[in-house]
Amino acid sequence: MSALTQEGIAAATHSGRTTATKWLTRLQSTGLVAGERAHVPGHRVRKTAYRLTHEGWVEAMKMRERFQGDIVEVIAPNLNPTQMRVADIPEIFPAYVNLTAAVSLLRGGCLDFTKLQGIGSGAVAPVLWGDTVRRLGRIFGRSEESRALDAWCSSSSPLLVVTGLAGIGKSTLVANWLVRQRPRPYIYWFEIQDGTTRTMLLRDLAAFLARLGRRGLKNVLAERPAEGSTVIERVLAHDLRDVSILFVLDNFQSAGGGLSRFVSGPLLKLSEETSTKVLLISRTMPSAVLRRKGAKGSPPQILRVGGLDLSASLALLRSKGFAGDEGALQRAADSAKGHPILLSFSAQTGTTVSGAITRYLEEEIWRTLSADERAVLEASSLFRGLVPLEALHHFSPAWQTAVHGLQTKNLLAPTLSEGVVVHDTIRDYIRERLPEARRRQFHSLAALYFLDGSEMRDRLEGLFHLVEAGDSKAFGGYLVSEAGGLLDSVPATELLQVLRTMLVSGLEPLPTCVLPELMGDALRASGDSTPALLEYRHAVQRCEANGHPERVPRLLRKMASIERCRDENAKALGHLIEARARLRAFPQIAEEGEILRELALVELAQGELVQASADLSAAVDHATEG
Repeated sequence: MSALTQEGIAAATHSGRTTATKWLTRLQSTGLVAGERAHVPGHRVRKTAYRLTHEGWVEAMKMRERFQGDIVEVIAPNLNPTQMRVADIPEIFPAYVNLTAAVSLLRGGCLDFTKLQGIGSGAVAPVLWGDTVRRLGRIFGRSEESRALDAWCSSSSPLLVVTGLAGIGKSTLVANWLVRQRPRPYIYWFEIQDGTTRTMLLRDLAAFLARLGRRGLKNVLAERPAEGSTVIERVLAHDLRDVSILFVLDNFQSAGGGLSRFVSGPLLKLSEETSTKVLLISRTMPSAVLRRKGAKGSPPQILRVGGLDLSASLALLRSKGFAGDEGALQRAADSAKGHPILLSFSAQTGTTVSGAITRYLEEEIWRTLSADERAVLEASSLFRGLVPLEALHHFSPAWQTAVHGLQTKNLLAPTLSEGVVVHDTIRDYIRERLPEARRRQFHSLAALYFLDGSEMRDRLEGLFHLVEAGDSKAFGGYLVSEAGGLLDSVPATELLQVLRTMLVSGLEPLPTCVLPELMGDALRASGDSTPALLEYRHAVQRCEANGHPERVPRLLRKMASIERCRDENAKALGHLIEARARLRAFPQIAEEGEILRELALVELAQGELVQASADLSAAVDHATEG
């Protein structure tokens, strides 16, 4: 929260307080920024915290697109003046600036690190990575748990498991402790969802390490996405050398077998051999992780988080504005048994609580929400992980007021990355009671937001919401128009996870042909050649049945490529001969060149060098004509 005050904004933009005040006033007058009085950790009185309005978000997105094309001159130690895009500067100089600082420090189309005081020394500022890290508010009690976290941090134990009931405050406790760490290590926070795979974690981890200037894992995943555990472990050992990182994996009870094995195996082994530590937040005890005996002999530690004590419960109720005398306050605290969510609900209704959280939500909380608050909460419960604030205007015109009300009721939790998250218990309750028609409508609106974006994650989330909306026509249309470039921007394993949930029966003829081909491409990129071959054969059958035989030569060429890589040159040659024969009915110069190129590679593998050279020359000629 302190980063959103005038002092925090001035520090982030490397400008003076008066300059920041002047520009914030101007932005407020244009309606791009709004200021609200809020409690800021470390300050006794309320301060003004600033946020972007919907119009501000629109302008910010336009600016980000502009930075993708604007070219400036950059001067740095041991580097000649170099022209580069503004958006690339933080990626190339992660030890110097982020995007905000880079834009703020530009002068006359030039960014000169050598002339800036305190910048360019090579020291990387502390990094806290993770979209779903809770934004800090006031925390009640938990002094004993904080001391236990401090003791583990200074111990030789590489692993801590923080466990407790759903909604008891595990993530909030850890986030509060992390942000107050001094000196703070690099912190990697990753929230595991249902269906999160090892590859998803590795890609996110690679982006984090690249931010620290360590690009080994990112380069390996870019070149060989299906690389085995041994190579990944060696690359990670190199990237993690001489750096102190705290890994926090939230929601670990949702980890599948592959991800759990990676954490209990390579990751924990690396934490024992390097100066990294691993903290798991889980509702249940991860037996596979705890059974592993560390090489250093330091056993894992366990922190069980229970309910708040009576004094902390009373303090939370008072802070939430509980309406009642001391007797009612005491009864409400006793009925909640220290559960923070139930205490917040009790403060909102002014009554005691009883029974399960979901039943109390139905009987006491849901009926008190306005129509806008219900719409925003329902929509937020359908997102996977972080809910971007700028997406919520699609669901309610009064979304800002609704978000504020839901945060007050403890139904939405703000994060450090300007988004919100919904607690698992509340999300499950909302999803169970949401009517099917309304669920599909909200998924369609979410897809509309994401597919308008330009980021990799936006495309993937847009496809996910189209599938969940059951909008076969829109899904098929997007596949036909974007299938050729999807794998260039979306990880193959994550794309497969979404595509496998789509029912082919609802698609039109052309998308029915495109879907198995795209799945084959994704499987091939993941290193699963046999399933990819089956998908390509299925795509050939679909093309012939649905009247699109012009697509078959490309599929045969892809099948030939797989067979060649498996040293089945005779089969590969058969596919290529059939592909060339089919091209006579549907001439395609570019595809003819690709088939000739593949044919030259098969001939080269067979030792027919003269014919391979001739076919490769012909392929170059076709490429030039095309």
